[in-house]
Amino acid sequence: MKLVLSFRTQLMLLNTMLVILIYAVAAFFIYAFMKNRIESVELEKLQEQVSTVSTVVYKSGGDYNDWYHLGDQKPFLIMEDWKVSYQTTAWKDLNFPDKLTPGDFNNKSLKTYSAEQHNYLVKINFVRTGIDTMHNFQVVVAMENTEALESVEKLARSLVLGIPLILILAVAGSFFLSNHAMGPVKLLRIKAQQISAQSLSLRLPVINARDDIGQLTIVFNDLLTRLEYTFEQLKRFTADASHEFRTPLTSIRSTGQVALKNAGNVNDFKDAVASMLEDTDRLANLIHDLLQLTRHDAGRLKIDFSKEDLVSHINSVIEELKILAEEKGITISFLHPDTIRLHINPAYFKQAIRNILHNAIKYTPGSGLIEIQLRQEESG
Repeated sequence: MKLVLSFRTQLMLLNTMLVILIYAVAAFFIYAFMKNRIESVELEKLQEQVSTVSTVVYKSGGDYNDWYHLGDQKPFLIMEDWKVSYQTTAWKDLNFPDKLTPGDFNNKSLKTYSAEQHNYLVKINFVRTGIDTMHNFQVVVAMENTEALESVEKLARSLVLGIPLILILAVAGSFFLSNHAMGPVKLLRIKAQQISAQSLSLRLPVINARDDIGQLTIVFNDLLTRLEYTFEQLKRFTADASHEFRTPLTSIRSTGQVALKNAGNVNDFKDAVASMLEDTDRLANLIHDLLQLTRHDAGRLKIDFSKEDLVSHINSVIEELKILAEEKGITISFLHPDTIRLHINPAYFKQAIRNILHNAIKYTPGSGLIEIQLRQEESG
């Protein structure tokens, strides 16, 4: 099973690893720098002692008596042609070898020795001097560097022991940073949970429009705006559909009630049935028109226009709704010229007139008058 970590956990781990990596790199460079610095200081001290002894040997011209002025406290050894000529008591006390060969230094001027749990740096220098006869001397000087090595080791231990502390601080800091970074996301989650189909007007708060979370919030708000518009369109469509269905259904009901109340001959029933069938056809056409309207709203319908006579279409709608007007004793008057032709879509035009006339019948008091005027004016 694949382990899936939360974004907060991933952020904490990433921050922690980054801090540990930075600490490791910094610790490495600190250790390397301090170690190199301490070794450089020790080598400078040793070189100073070697230079002092070598200068005395050179100025003595090979006279051993002048060497005794150097004292016995410093461990050093003077050889002539790799044979011991002089060694101090300090050298002897360290039990360093009193016979050295070129091979002991492996063609290097520096090597290390250990004696009685102490560490020493040993450096060799070659001095050629003499008054009547030239001599080749090898000056070997030892200097203890135990404290320097211990300082380097202490630094290394301190850096290693600092890892747990840095780890704890990194985890704590990552936890704080992740909480701070996820604060806006938490707020967005709380606000998003408050949004439902009944509250699509609510919007998510944009804390900072310049960062990624702010940009994402703006996108979500745009999506909510489109959803709100779609829901409003759906509600409007449902209301319009209910309104449109009510007219033919009311007409069918009224025709049936009149036919039952005024039971006459067969011809009267035939007229009533024919009227009901016409209303049924209008209802079917209405369903078709609503489907066409839905396709149009979805951008999948192309509306065709043709030059039509407005008078005939309006008369057709008046005939459809005449029975509703007669029930309330309403008279419909239509004043118009012989013909007026315009480029229209017949179905949508009749539907619009039907809605207007139905509302007029609905809100006109009984025994009232509905007057429709159609005229053509010159545009100026």
